[in-house]
Amino acid sequence: MKYLVITLFSFLLLFSCSKNSEDQEYEIGQHPLWPKEPFKRDYTIQFPDTYKGGLVVGFEGNIFNKLKQIDSTRFWYGYSNGLFFYDFNDTLFNTEQSSITAVFNYGNLVLVLPKKIKFTQNGQLIGLLYHNSDVQSYGRIFWKDDGYFKASADIKFKPQNLSEVIEVVRTIQRR
Repeated sequence: MKYLVITLFSFLLLFSCSKNSEDQEYEIGQHPLWPKEPFKRDYTIQFPDTYKGGLVVGFEGNIFNKLKQIDSTRFWYGYSNGLFFYDFNDTLFNTEQSSITAVFNYGNLVLVLPKKIKFTQNGQLIGLLYHNSDVQSYGRIFWKDDGYFKASADIKFKPQNLSEVIEVVRTIQRR
């Protein structure tokens, strides 16, 4: 009897810990009420008017910082080699992996991002958002550019704001 209970418990644990039934998936599109703004050299994005900041273009390249002060939701990137800033960073070679490990705060914070959201355009995968659900959640966007999925921006947000984060990411589009 003891072995039967252990076996049943093991099966229950196995199925409850398996990968999410399916990754969430969203089709990209423009938001009818939010203004479109530059995100990268060849891309735009949209935010509600409660966010401040945006793209800063310098002779060294682009950096991006958008903050919603009410709840500290922040989207940002600033990928540099010490001389220039680039629109994209590391390449994600395996889009099937269910989680990633990401470094934030200039190497002072290393997190596993175990949740994945897919973004599609005409049924084709075009972007991924890996994130966690901590009290202060972090996420990393990978967007398809020149045939490769590249780190595009980082996000810091509260879990209750995930739906707004998804709505913003859905608006990323090539110019």
